[in-house]
Amino acid sequence: MASIVDHERKLWLTFLWDIENYSYTWENRSNCLESLMFNVDSIESILWKLLLFRSVNSKEKECMTYNFFGCCNDRSNGIQVEWELITSTEDGTVLKSGKKPRQDFVSGLFMNCGVFEKQDVTITTKEAPIPSQDTLWIRCRMWRTDGKAATPKTVFARTALRVKKRTFLWDIKRFSSLTSGEKVDFVNDSESKHDVVTFAIGVNEEDYVCIYIRFLDKNLRILKFQSFITDTKGIKIDCGKYEIFPGEINKEGMCTLRLTKQHLLDSKNLYLKNDVLSLSCECSWCDGYAFNGIESIESGITSVGAQNHPVGVVGS
Repeated sequence: MASIVDHERKLWLTFLWDIENYSYTWENRSNCLESLMFNVDSIESILWKLLLFRSVNSKEKECMTYNFFGCCNDRSNGIQVEWELITSTEDGTVLKSGKKPRQDFVSGLFMNCGVFEKQDVTITTKEAPIPSQDTLWIRCRMWRTDGKAATPKTVFARTALRVKKRTFLWDIKRFSSLTSGEKVDFVNDSESKHDVVTFAIGVNEEDYVCIYIRFLDKNLRILKFQSFITDTKGIKIDCGKYEIFPGEINKEGMCTLRLTKQHLLDSKNLYLKNDVLSLSCECSWCDGYAFNGIESIESGITSVGAQNHPVGVVGS
């Protein structure tokens, strides 16, 4: 019986995908992260691509969904496949793995090959959740289970998300006079006319200090913002980290800091020297791909070119 199973189950496709700056994957089901489409030169001439969706599940936990999409000619009728998907760090540590039982392939339809909660595919160290090079490695393998001849193919793909960063100091003068509903704009001292975002500060109805961010670039996919209050002793106090998905141009996002105006006034000798609130801000964003392509396609079961990939081609 084992020999019959081995005969029918043949390794067909191994897809190795490196995603650089993975933490900047955007949240938009109509605009997901996807590999370049490729052809493995099978008799059915199937064009493939792997897609990664970032979403929230029924438990309100952020998760990643991996789908394979195939499109081919009419000779694809009768193809049956099995799936295995593994995500890992560059040292080979497996973050999450999953398998799918035998299923029929239908041209033009998505095949779900894994739904993982985000913490299962977050690159961490024992000390703190610090991204290790912020690169995610994915291996997706597919076996043909229909008994038809299959020459193994290995596809090496790489996607690099384009990330830009900006840091700036922001002194808000006469902070005590700031009233609820009022906004004070950040004035950029540079002469750049190509700002992708603008910033303003205000106080909401609950008296919390808020940073308002308006998006001016239609290509901006995700923005990360972190601010620190610099007290009168020069010590930085973390006010929180935020991720914002713009969605559309001129949309305004809001970051509610952890401090109220009244708290700052009550401790003005520590936070408000000469009635000035001093913020140190860090902002980074992704506006698309720096690179997205297929680097090579190899025939046969091989480890050539995969030795630097933590989940390189192994077994059959």
